[in-house]
Amino acid sequence: EDSKEAAMEFANRGMYGIEVVGAIFLAHFLRLNTSLTTFNFRLNHVEKDGAKALAQSLLGNAQTVLQTVNTMGPTKMKPGIDFGHFKTGHLTTVDLSKRGLDDDDFV
Repeated sequence: EDSKEAAMEFANRGMYGIEVVGAIFLAHFLRLNTSLTTFNFRLNHVEKDGAKALAQSLLGNAQTVLQTVNTMGPTKMKPGIDFGHFKTGHLTTVDLSKRGLDDDDFV
């Protein structure tokens, strides 16, 4: 149990996962991706600049088929957001209740 808590503390300090530079680097490749449907970068420290680069790369990709970001997508039990509907202009519902999301998940 202590090792799990230590791992979470380690992750929360930014020593695990990608940070801003890694997110910006990844964003360059996402501009070309045509197969990614789910993207989860929670518990990373991409900060605002990294999240902005990721979002711009996906929004600027005309062939993206992305549907779910950071567990905000639709599930059997919760409507969520289908990000594919953003690009087509058919988004009619945003319901993110009881998702356990914090500010960093939206950045």
